[in-house]
Amino acid sequence: MITLQNLQKQFSGKILFKDVSLQIGVRDRIGLIGPNGSGKTTLFRIILGEEPIDDGEILIAKGVRFGYLPQEVIPLKGDTVLGEVLKGAENIISLEDKMKILEEEFSSIQDPKEQEKLAKEYGKLQERYAILGGYGLEAEAKQILRGLGFKERDFSRRTEELSGGWLMRVALGKILLQSPDLLLLDEPTNYLDLSSLIWLEEFLINYPGAMIIISHDRVFLNHLVNRIAEIENEQLHLYSGNYDFYMKEKA
Repeated sequence: MITLQNLQKQFSGKILFKDVSLQIGVRDRIGLIGPNGSGKTTLFRIILGEEPIDDGEILIAKGVRFGYLPQEVIPLKGDTVLGEVLKGAENIISLEDKMKILEEEFSSIQDPKEQEKLAKEYGKLQERYAILGGYGLEAEAKQILRGLGFKERDFSRRTEELSGGWLMRVALGKILLQSPDLLLLDEPTNYLDLSSLIWLEEFLINYPGAMIIISHDRVFLNHLVNRIAEIENEQLHLYSGNYDFYMKEKA
């Protein structure tokens, strides 16, 4: 799905890492670890195309979708909690908007041939909408929000009213609803209480795509990942197992 070949990156004249190579498959669960300042977040930004590399090559399969949760609080304004999370399913929302436009056009057209044409077009959109799970989208979004600790009464709250920690939960919910091919999660447990952390862990265990997780929560990593990628001394070292396996190999 994604291949990093011999990447090198400097920052302010300091080499963060060099000769970094990594293959990311469709079901990989990778824990990315290393000291603060070693370049973990920078590597995320490189994969996303937000940060240039000094040398090397990045190969990404066509159509791969990313979902990125940064460590910093994301400002979210202008919508409700539920409305903001639903934006994660942009493709479904776009189809819904197109269907509404066709409904309005259909009601204003008298020509039977034009009506038939619009009906066929609407039918195709409706079929695609159903395949993508559009009819259950709101229920799914609410389920995710409940898992992340929101109450029913919170769904209609404006995002401007939320503290930083709750904004991060909204951002995380939005990414989970999006269901991208690769999740890039930078310290996703920072703002979660125990019940939300347990829910997130279970959700990610059953997640169908790939993920790379930066986390200081070693238990969380241990339960979720099947590979460890450690940035140490400007190099990326790979271990084919969970965090416990990594610790035994390092001992």
